[in-house]
Parts: sequence; C-alpha cells; structure tokens
Amino acid sequence: METEGNKEVIEKLLECVRDLADEMGPASLESHIEWVITSLENLLEKTTTCQVKGGNDGMGDDEQDEEDSEPEEDEEDLDHDEIILGNTTDVIISVSKCMGESFGPYLQRLGPKMVTYLGDEHPKSDKVMVIGCLAEVFNNCPSAIAAYFGDFMGVLIAHSTTEDGSMNRNVSYGIGIFADKAPVELFQPHLETAMTTVKTMYAATKEDDAKDNCIACLVRILERYRQSLPPDQYNILFEQIMSAVPLNGDPNENETVLKFIMNVNATEPDRVKPHMERITMMCLKLLTDPRCDSVDDVFKVITATFIKHVVMSYPEMVERLQALEAQMSAHEKAILAKYLE
Repeated sequence: METEGNKEVIEKLLECVRDLADEMGPASLESHIEWVITSLENLLEKTTTCQVKGGNDGMGDDEQDEEDSEPEEDEEDLDHDEIILGNTTDVIISVSKCMGESFGPYLQRLGPKMVTYLGDEHPKSDKVMVIGCLAEVFNNCPSAIAAYFGDFMGVLIAHSTTEDGSMNRNVSYGIGIFADKAPVELFQPHLETAMTTVKTMYAATKEDDAKDNCIACLVRILERYRQSLPPDQYNILFEQIMSAVPLNGDPNENETVLKFIMNVNATEPDRVKPHMERITMMCLKLLTDPRCDSVDDVFKVITATFIKHVVMSYPEMVERLQALEAQMSAHEKAILAKYLE
C-alpha cells in the first residue's frame, strides 16, 4: 500500500480490508494486523507514494502541482484525498469493531494522527469524518474512553456550535456514546453541559438524521442518569423524545429509543401508555423498514414480542395496528407476519 502510486487503487484496497474485517472478523486480521495499522498510520500522515506524488498521474511534488496542474486536476486530487481519508476511517472503525477492547494499543498509535485533522487548516469534511470515527472507536473499545475522555469531550463541545447536520450528527453520537459508556465519575460533571449542547444542536439542525441522533443521545442520557435529573427535567425530556418518534431520518436509532421505552414500560407502564400509538409505529418501522439495516434479527424478535405482549394488550391499539398494517405493501405485510406469527 505504501508504494502504490494510484489513489484509486488505494481506495479499492482499503474497501477490501474493511469488507474483510466486517465479513470475516478477527481471523481475517490476525496475521496482518501490524501491516494494516502501519498502513493506516502512513495514510493518515500522508506519506504513501500516492499521496506524496499526487496520485493518479504521477505528477511531481505539491509545489509542482500548484504551478502546473489544471484546476480540474487539483479538484479531482482533493476528491481522492477525501475518499482516501473516508476509507481510512472506515477501516479503523471496522478493525476496532473486530478487535473490541484489544484495539486500545492501536488507538494509541492512530489517535494522535487522526487528531491532526481537527486543526483549522483542515476542511470541515475531515473533521466530520474523524469525529465520527473516534466516536465509533470508543463505542467498540469502551476501556479506552477514560484515557481520552477530557480531550475528546472538549473536541465534541468545540464542534457543537454549527448548524451543519453532518457535524451535529457525529458530535451528538459521540456525546451519546460517552453518556452510555464512559465511567460515571467522568461524565456526570458534564451532564448539564451535554444536555444543553445536544438540545441546542437539535434546535439548530434542519436535517432529520442529525435531529434523530440528538434524540438518541438524550435517550442514552436519560437511560443512565435518570437519578441525577430533577423529575421536571426528566419529564420534559421524556415528552420531547416521545414527540419525535418514530425516527425517520436515521431509522436505526429507533432501536435505541425502543430499548429505553421497554425499560420504562417495565416499571412505569402508565408513563408509556399515552404514547402507545407512536411506539407502535416505531415498532413497525424497525420490523419492516429496509433502512433499519443495523438492527439484528434478535432485536426484531424482541420487538415483535413487545408488540404481542404490550401493544396488543390495549384493545384500541389492536385496531390501530390493523389499520397501519392495511396501509403496508404486500412485502411489508409478509415481513410483519413472519415476526408476529
């Protein structure tokens, strides 16, 4: 990878490494992990041949590119640089998912190199990708959170003041991961700041997927820190969450919300009952919406069980469920029947 001069080849190679890690798991990396991590380091440092030489046409160094390249070629080269960074962060996410807690030592090597992309000289797209990547790494390797909590929490707060949907989506996801998995003694002092930050991003964002990530972040906060919140504040946030479901911009996050609802229903069914129609629609979306591609079959079976034992325990909801089913396509009805049979 270090000596290949064509950026398109590097892009494809990174995609192959990512797919191997996703499809075959740790066994695909066991004998090659040092090569993979070293290659990722070189790509992040931009020291590979394709990055030093200009990539697709072998033109000289950066100064020569500035003087001799056509603007169209410069733009194409920048596009390839962005794709390579995106593929590099995708591989880091896939490898961290593969390795879980064992990824910590490799984060020590890759983390400082990723952080350089958060500098003022880098475009917003670089920052969005790196923040999203680090959030996913901490999700996959929670034992690493304590060592980096202060620095990354600072990064998240510093990048939360924009109206940009892609940035707000990744920032809110990162805060949500910390709320869910950081040691309580680290996150709790930042609880009010985190909630205010997420609510501000929700109000500032127009894109539905970013709003949905803000809602999922609030859910994670309520799930773990309910005892730290005054009842009035909890009630307001609970109602805000319920008014937002089902989530349509990022439908996979309906799983986060429904898990929370199931836990609340187990102890406070009267709190959940007024929102049962929206909850029913959320359950149906999780079962039949093809965009819910990260929701595994185990949770879909749990969702169907919730419909049968909770939703259908309310006579009025049986009627509503039938009405919603009548609006479905034949394919959606077949999927629903498979889980509810």
